[in-house]
Amino acid sequence: MANEKSTAPTSSQYSPTMTQDYSRISDTARAVDSIILPKITSYIQRIASQIATTPSEKPFVIADYGSVDGVNSSELFEKIIRQLHSINASLRIKLIYIDIASADYFDKFWANSNLAYLERMEGKYIKRSFYEPFPEITGRLNIEFSSTSLH
Repeated sequence: MANEKSTAPTSSQYSPTMTQDYSRISDTARAVDSIILPKITSYIQRIASQIATTPSEKPFVIADYGSVDGVNSSELFEKIIRQLHSINASLRIKLIYIDIASADYFDKFWANSNLAYLERMEGKYIKRSFYEPFPEITGRLNIEFSSTSLH
């Protein structure tokens, strides 16, 4: 018995520590998607005429506050971006990820993310508390998102 390995159940959505795959422990963050997506979809439909006429040089800016690395919001953001591009195929999208975690988490995520391969797409990580001001996005933000970062 002493040489047997533990057979504790594992889940692809749960990691017992925050030292590896930091954001993947947050199943609740992803659960927010089903609640928020219809609201964002409705908002995008309301501003569709503005989106359709946005010049390609002006980015549509989406910020994720408390993003860790970006994994938790990636599926949601991909759906949003596809909806935006269905309205304006030349629309430039800029995703801003904000958190106090190391940018290394984001860099690892972004290198393999579907989002990084979408056309007219840029991802940027800002290492800062989301309670602090963000002069670099003041007046430029189109969608702000935070799943469970205020827990």
